Amino acid sequence: MKKIISHGILILLLIFSSCGKNAKEEIGYPVEIKKVDNVIHVNNPEFPKTKPRGFILKEELSIGNDIDDNYIFGRISKLGVDAQENIYVLDRNRYCVKIFDKQGIFIRSVSQKGEGPGEIALPFNLIVDDKNKMIHILDYKNKKISRYHFDGSFDSDLKFRYSRPINLFLMKKNLYMGIYSYTGDKGNPKYRIIKYSFDGTMISKSIEFDDFKPQRHENGDFVISIKSKFDPQVYFACDQKRYLYHGFSNQYMITVFDQDLKKSMVITRDDTEKYKVTQEEKETFLKGLKEKMKKRGAPFDIDSVKLPEYHPLFRSIWMDDKDHILICNHIKDAKAFIDVFNREGVYQEKMIIYESTGDTTLAWVFHRPVFKNGCIYSAVMNEEGMLLVKKYRLVEKKLIEK
Repeated sequence: MKKIISHGILILLLIFSSCGKNAKEEIGYPVEIKKVDNVIHVNNPEFPKTKPRGFILKEELSIGNDIDDNYIFGRISKLGVDAQENIYVLDRNRYCVKIFDKQGIFIRSVSQKGEGPGEIALPFNLIVDDKNKMIHILDYKNKKISRYHFDGSFDSDLKFRYSRPINLFLMKKNLYMGIYSYTGDKGNPKYRIIKYSFDGTMISKSIEFDDFKPQRHENGDFVISIKSKFDPQVYFACDQKRYLYHGFSNQYMITVFDQDLKKSMVITRDDTEKYKVTQEEKETFLKGLKEKMKKRGAPFDIDSVKLPEYHPLFRSIWMDDKDHILICNHIKDAKAFIDVFNREGVYQEKMIIYESTGDTTLAWVFHRPVFKNGCIYSAVMNEEGMLLVKKYRLVEKKLIEK
C-alpha cells in the first residue's frame, strides 16, 4: 500500500475557527444588511480591509496503489469523513463504498453491484451520517437510497419515484434529494429539491432552480447539445445544522433555504473579478470536441460553436465543518482563489491556495473536496493516471502577490 503521513507542527487555518456575530464591525467595511418579506439580504459591496492570505497544501495522507485490490479505485463519485476521521470512498466503477481508518488502513467494503436489497447499479452520491451511524448511498439507476450501518450491516432501501437524482443532503432528521427535470417553459432545464423523511415519505418540494440551456446544433438527423466548462452551472451545498445553499454561477448570489425549503437569506458581493476565457482554452476545448465528433462519425461544423467571453463568476460552493461558506472563484496559473464568508453571509477574506510540487493539480484537489478539522480530503489523479485519496492540511505562507 502506498501511504504517506507527514508529521510536524503545522499552522492551522484560521478560517476554520468560529466567526463572531460582530464580524462586519471587526472587518471594518460597510456590509449592507436588510430584511424583506422575512428574508435577510446581505450585500458585501467591496473587499474587506484585510489582505488576501496565501496557503500551500501539506500532504498528510495518501491512499491507493496498483497492487492490492482494496486500495485500487475505479471511479470515485464522492468522499465522506466521520467524527473519528474514518474515510468513506464511493467507487462508481466498483459499486461499493470502501472504508479506511484515519491512518489509511482498509477496514471494510459495503454494498455490491445488483438490483436487490442494498445492491447498487449506478452509485452517484454519498452521505456519512455521524448522528445515526449510517451511510446513505444514492443509486441513480435503481432510483433508491441504500442505507448501511457503520459496522457494514445493511439497514434498508429508500425507493423514490423521481428519475435523474443529482444531489443528496442530510439535515436534521430528513433527507433532501436534488432532482433534474425539463419542466420549464420551452424545455428549459430546471432543478428542484425534494424533502423526504427517513421512512421514505415525501414531505415537500422546493421552488424550481434554473439551469444552463446547452447550445443545440442540428445537421440533418444529427442533433447535439454542447455544454462547455466555461458555461454557468448550478451548485448546492448543505451545512451542519439546517440550511441549504444554492447558487447559479452566472451571477454572484447565494440563496439560503431552511429545512422547510423556505428562502431565509440571500448573499451577494460586488466587485467580483471576471476572468477571460483565453484563446488557448477555447482552442483546447474545440480540439477535444472535434476529436470526439470524429470518433462518433458525426457530421459537425466546429465553427458553429460559440463559447463565452468570460468564465462563470464562481466554480463551486462548499461548506466546511464550522459552517463557513467557501466560494471557489477560479483556478488559474496553479493558484486557487477562494472567497470566505461567515455563517451570517459576511465576506471575511480571500484565500489564495498555491499548487504544491506534488503529483496532482489543484483542479483535481478542488473537484469534490471534503473539509474536516482544518484539512481537505480529496480524490485526485496522479501523473501516472492512478486514482488516489489524499488528505491535505493548509499551511499559511507569506503572500508574494495578490
